[in-house]
Amino acid sequence: MKCISARMKSRFDIILVLPYPFSDHPSFPEGLLAGALRSNGFRVGILDAIRWQDPDEFTRLGRPELFFAIVPGPVDSVIMNYTPVLKRRREDLYQADGSAFFPDSQRAVASRVRPDRCVITLANQIRKAWKDVRVIAGGMETGQRIFAHYDFLQQRIRRSVILDARLDLAVTGMGEIQICAAARAAAGRNNLRETGIPGTAVVSSNRPDNENFEELPGLEEIENDPSLLLTAYKILNRADAVGKGVFQRQNERWIVRQPQAKYTPEDLDTAYSREYTRTHPNNHCMSPALKMNLFSITSHRGCVGRCAFCAVCHHQGDKVISRSPESICREVDQLSRHPRWRGVISDVGGATAEMYGMDMPALDSGPPYLQLLRRIRRHPQVRKVFVASGVRHDLMLKWPELLEEIMRHHSGRFLRVAPEHIDDDVLRCMGKPRFSLFRDFCSLFAEINRGLRRRVELAAYVIVGHPGEEEKHIKDMASLLRNLGVSRVDAQIFTPAPGLLSTAMYMAGMDAGGRNIPVCRDTRELEKRKNTLYIRGRSHSFS
Repeated sequence: MKCISARMKSRFDIILVLPYPFSDHPSFPEGLLAGALRSNGFRVGILDAIRWQDPDEFTRLGRPELFFAIVPGPVDSVIMNYTPVLKRRREDLYQADGSAFFPDSQRAVASRVRPDRCVITLANQIRKAWKDVRVIAGGMETGQRIFAHYDFLQQRIRRSVILDARLDLAVTGMGEIQICAAARAAAGRNNLRETGIPGTAVVSSNRPDNENFEELPGLEEIENDPSLLLTAYKILNRADAVGKGVFQRQNERWIVRQPQAKYTPEDLDTAYSREYTRTHPNNHCMSPALKMNLFSITSHRGCVGRCAFCAVCHHQGDKVISRSPESICREVDQLSRHPRWRGVISDVGGATAEMYGMDMPALDSGPPYLQLLRRIRRHPQVRKVFVASGVRHDLMLKWPELLEEIMRHHSGRFLRVAPEHIDDDVLRCMGKPRFSLFRDFCSLFAEINRGLRRRVELAAYVIVGHPGEEEKHIKDMASLLRNLGVSRVDAQIFTPAPGLLSTAMYMAGMDAGGRNIPVCRDTRELEKRKNTLYIRGRSHSFS
């Protein structure tokens, strides 16, 4: 079968490989990538949720003319597969039935639909099936593991994913522009490792000798002194700010990352204007994640918050790029023609909803997001528009009219905000605003609530165990939040995800300014802190 396919002209130019069912939806990376490639004239095949343990599974569609492209999903696979205290997760909301395991299989690592470090696993299985094929990869997992990084499951420094997966090209960021540029280069018989496409990275035998690149501490240096992850992060951040590339020595080779790709509002309008079926190609695999996001709309990309523990800023950029209101309204028109449409939009937003329009000229009539919500609400086919994306409480203090509009027209039972902590020293390490601003927000929220016919409750996200925290810092957290009017707390334990500032602080025992900070690495102590938070805050509605 494989030999016959190899001799025949390939049916596909690019084959996307996913560790979960494909969703032809613009809120999912595979939908955007497949749409971009097809609109540029490339034939795209899909291998999704396959039994990756068998290399023959990767021969079902034959050999692609140009390359295999691994799409690992919107979250790092180790983060997806394990809790912060290293317990295996049984659920994976991106799978067809929400289970992390193949049907009729034992609940073991080898039976996961999404393998650990799936970029490496899938790439190496592709290499077993096709010895000389090109393989590229993208997504958050690839972007966060481009350089030497900490792996919290193995609790050690790992080398670049490019080396372990033997990638011809790694894509950083959202990737539609990059994957199309890579496809054109491959079609032109160019070596992908020599193309220099912005927003990509490769392994090279030569050290870049160019003033447009900055050098990171090498792999061996970081292995000997993991606190150098903090230095590497600062260099990366500085290089991104001025549009430079970066490189890192890893043994006798160099990992070279080009400057970030630049996207424009017109690029987003183009990407989201395409027709999407918002389902699986065979119309039978609708994961819980797809069901939740079926009628959601992405209004913008990027986040100016720069939270130390969040990967969105690195993946989408630290500048907001907004779609035009006309593009968003055309998407509403498309939604209204969907067979499952009932007039309800589950979300309009991005990483932080009200950042929409920050890249637009200031309006006398209020923030652009307020005007956008009002325009969508007037659409004749829309009955209800929810805002499910997170909102920044510090920004809402500047726009009380927007907060009232969301509470009055776009909230369910809860409005969810993320103070993340109550201690200012911990908040400083997190890159979050001081707690007094959350107090002010709670007062504004309560004042608006008193004027509503239907009261809205306040739900707060908090992180336990972030670098800088001590046990005493959470002693009064639950009661303090309850006294401020918070009805529900959703707490999670800090996870040292690869490639982030918080993880660098976790390894260094220092904050970004070089000051020593406490770091808790005892999982039992972290669980105790989280449980203490819930016990102290236990009530009928505070859970």
